[in-house]
Amino acid sequence: MTTARRAVSRVAAAAIAATGMLAGVLAGPLGCGSSLRTVPVGARSNTGGQDLVELEAAPPPAKVESIPVDPGAPCAWLDGRWEWATNGWEWTPGDWVIPPEGCHFAPPETVWVATAGRGQLFYMPGRWYPKDSAGKCLEARSCNRLKGAGR
Repeated sequence: MTTARRAVSRVAAAAIAATGMLAGVLAGPLGCGSSLRTVPVGARSNTGGQDLVELEAAPPPAKVESIPVDPGAPCAWLDGRWEWATNGWEWTPGDWVIPPEGCHFAPPETVWVATAGRGQLFYMPGRWYPKDSAGKCLEARSCNRLKGAGR
């Protein structure tokens, strides 16, 4: 990786981290009064740009989904989202999941970073982060797969 590309990656990582923190600040006062139980959402931990992917095109608009009947606690709703796969965008439908203990979800993000001559679009995948920045989070388990397993 060239020095210039590393510098852009650091700038993009900082921009993504800043937007994640801003989203967390705005979510509280602007959140709606819905009774929908959702997964805990929060900012990204400092990843140092390791998950950055440079893209040529932004994701399509989000899809409108019908939320299935609430299966009850401990399940929480995780919104559907566009995720970058090797050669294009793939839709991951929303799902009722059991969030990993002590973790929050940072949704996928795309950030446009202005650079000399042209800008660059970067993507970071959605991922679970530990709330205390220590340890590691497993993936959430789908409640749909647990129906017959007696949760």
